[in-house]
Amino acid sequence: MSIGFTRTPKKTAISVEDFISKVDPTAVQDDKLPWTSLRGDKRTELYNIRLTEVEMAKLRFIAENTPNSMQAFLMKIILPAIDRAIDDVLSEIKRKKMNANNSR
Repeated sequence: MSIGFTRTPKKTAISVEDFISKVDPTAVQDDKLPWTSLRGDKRTELYNIRLTEVEMAKLRFIAENTPNSMQAFLMKIILPAIDRAIDDVLSEIKRKKMNANNSR
């Protein structure tokens, strides 16, 4: 049994080609970023940060005089900085692609 329509659908104001051309080809897909398939719930790798004796003494001073360990203190600073840097890098990639597309 087929169901008929009582009226035909309205024609769109934009053609399919125009719609496709409006898609942002510069958008970076999340599934293509190198960390999307990795686990984010377990810290496994160690990364050494080379500090001078003065910098290390300052870090120890902070840890001894605040509730934060040296690790916790650095993580509170590093993780947001990494996210900001990623946003900056992705914005720059998008800007370069847009400039490349506009120069064609």
